[in-house]
Amino acid sequence: MAETCRCKPQRKNYAVHVSATMAERARYMEKLSTDKYIQLTKKRNAVEGIPSVLRRRFRIDDIPTFGYLRSRQFVLLKIGTYNFNKLLRHNRRIGGQSAQNLAIA
Repeated sequence: MAETCRCKPQRKNYAVHVSATMAERARYMEKLSTDKYIQLTKKRNAVEGIPSVLRRRFRIDDIPTFGYLRSRQFVLLKIGTYNFNKLLRHNRRIGGQSAQNLAIA
């Protein structure tokens, strides 16, 4: 135990020095390990992934138009394309199991 602990031997006992930043970091790491925080980080990753995909795959940074209205339409069309592709992938994944497909058949 003494090998893993960062304690210093003194005359009659051992001393452990803990700084304020070490204690604050320990509290922060304890907070990070809760289930609620883990769920929030998963949502954050999903939200931050959308702009990354729009930049990499749909090249939203290279707008070939000028003007506010045309640029806005360009961005909205790219976002619509992204949503449509996600819908297509979702429909392929679930196949004919959705309620709407059952109502049509």
